[in-house]
Formats: sequence, C-alpha cells, structure tokens
Amino acid sequence: GSPPNAMSALCEATRADKAGHQDQ
Repeated sequence: GSPPNAMSALCEATRADKAGHQDQ
C-alpha cells in the first residue's frame, strides 16, 4: 500500500490549496 507519509503530504497539499482559494 501507499506510505502514510504520502497520504499526509497529499492531504496537506489539498488543504493548502483550499485555504489558498478561500483566502483569495
């Protein structure tokens, strides 16, 4: 399976993207 680190990074990237859109 995929390592938790990769999933964590993906989740963080998604959250950052959403936050950026919200901020903008």
